[in-house]
Amino acid sequence: MATKPITAVRLLGVAILSLIIANCGFHLRGSLEIPSELQRIQLQSNAPRDWTRNIKSTLSNAGVQFNTTADIILNLEKAQENRHIASYNENAKAAEYQLVSELTFSVENKKGVILIPQRVLVTERIYQYDENQLAGKSEEEVLLKREMRQDLIRQLVQQFRLAIPSDVSQQ
Repeated sequence: MATKPITAVRLLGVAILSLIIANCGFHLRGSLEIPSELQRIQLQSNAPRDWTRNIKSTLSNAGVQFNTTADIILNLEKAQENRHIASYNENAKAAEYQLVSELTFSVENKKGVILIPQRVLVTERIYQYDENQLAGKSEEEVLLKREMRQDLIRQLVQQFRLAIPSDVSQQ
């Protein structure tokens, strides 16, 4: 009989904790909150297909609908990834690599009014390289590149939030 009140108290505690977390703005890492005025956009891209597909997929998963009649036009002008040697070891071989990802974009409304002039978003990471662990380092590089793209997409959404007025259709 003593276990029922304890279970009820635990259940009540979990319910209260859930309400607190839901109302404090907490969301899982990697999830994007898209403002309502940005949930319908046009996408025009000169970026490589894999970048465009990744950006479109991430934004779609966050609730964005792509439509050719939407008021906002997102222009993905350029996207690229580069890898440079960041440091050398005592044998004059690469000890660290620097990865740099860039995304160039602009935003306008369907009347041609520039809402966000051309901007370049940049993210970079450095990772240690060990030629004795080629497979693991290759996987690490792929993971870092994926995380860097997600970071650029988060930056893109943040730029939207800061620059796009809530009533874009009347501009």
